Amino acid sequence: MAKAEKNLNWQEVDEAAAVTGEIKLAYDAYKAAQKVAADKRREFEEAFIAEARRKTVIGDGQTLRFGYRFGKLAVAVDTADKPKTASVFKM
Repeated sequence: MAKAEKNLNWQEVDEAAAVTGEIKLAYDAYKAAQKVAADKRREFEEAFIAEARRKTVIGDGQTLRFGYRFGKLAVAVDTADKPKTASVFKM
């Protein structure tokens, strides 16, 4: 049986007005945990890529992309992103 699609009506929440008291403490803890998790994920991925380079699994101009679907780690070789350069505004 096909899964029925739902069109949900999403509403942004004004955190300053609606998230207060104990709910705010819980939300702030959640956001802090998200930041820690993102930092740990970045550290893991950088270390994994560095080890792949050391073992010559990937070369210069290549990188790894990571997937975490269904709780399983997956990697794919891809072309490395070009270094980001600062925009220079000229008049």
